[in-house]
Amino acid sequence: TTLHSPSEIPSDMDTIYLIIPQTDQEKESIFTTYFTSPKVFKTKKRWKVADGTIIIKRERLQTSKDTQ
Repeated sequence: TTLHSPSEIPSDMDTIYLIIPQTDQEKESIFTTYFTSPKVFKTKKRWKVADGTIIIKRERLQTSKDTQ
């Protein structure tokens, strides 16, 4: 699924993979925080592939799911 807004993330989706083209750490952080708030999601794994693309696995915090 391609997301264009954080509001498009279904409330029952527990795992999100963000695929980010090569960029600096600040822009990566802004992108990650915008789409998956640290109040709701936590980074579980991060990969960097040969072309610089970054893949970030984010999982919903259990407490945030309980409160929705």
